[in-house]
Amino acid sequence: PSKYIETLYSFQKACLTGHEIVDKNKVMGSYDPDIVQRAVHLLRSPFDNVVSRFHHERKIHKKDDEWTKKYPDTPKGFRKWCAYVDSSSSSTREQAGKSRWIDSDLEEMWGDLLCHTEFYRYVQWHNLAIEVTEKMELPTHRLFYENYTTNFDTTVKELFQFVRLKQVAPSPEFITGKEYDFFTSKERKLAKKVVKTVSSKSTWRLIEHYFD
Repeated sequence: PSKYIETLYSFQKACLTGHEIVDKNKVMGSYDPDIVQRAVHLLRSPFDNVVSRFHHERKIHKKDDEWTKKYPDTPKGFRKWCAYVDSSSSSTREQAGKSRWIDSDLEEMWGDLLCHTEFYRYVQWHNLAIEVTEKMELPTHRLFYENYTTNFDTTVKELFQFVRLKQVAPSPEFITGKEYDFFTSKERKLAKKVVKTVSSKSTWRLIEHYFD
């Protein structure tokens, strides 16, 4: 758990870290939090988000034939990758039970959940995103990923209005259909129980509908 658990401080610091151009070179730098005026908080189905993380890893390793062959872009390849992530993130049952962050009740609950490491990361990110924006007293726009599919024009218009920018070019085409049925009904029920347990009340209100 120590490999992926963040504090409010470390999360905010990471949010303020990014690339900047210095003498025509791209370097990593930190931004002054006082320059941040607004925040856009994007939310997506946790199930699709976890699968998307798998696809992102495949892109990173696209030139590694051994890796991509070991974890093919199939439900079976996804499940194998989840097992690898859960074990390599020091989140086996024995290790989790020894963690000061994961008590025995939570460890027992999530032990059989596919990709429980990624679900925990998902909830932690949203919990901390809400905490940081509240701490910084930022006006925040909640944007649900699926709205790009159901109401694209209005979603884009509201986003531009919130960030106080004028749209000067047509929006790029949004590719729909990025929804994945890689989890069983039993796994979805267990995910709901785990996610609700580790979510703050504010986070759960925002993501509860993904488990209906």
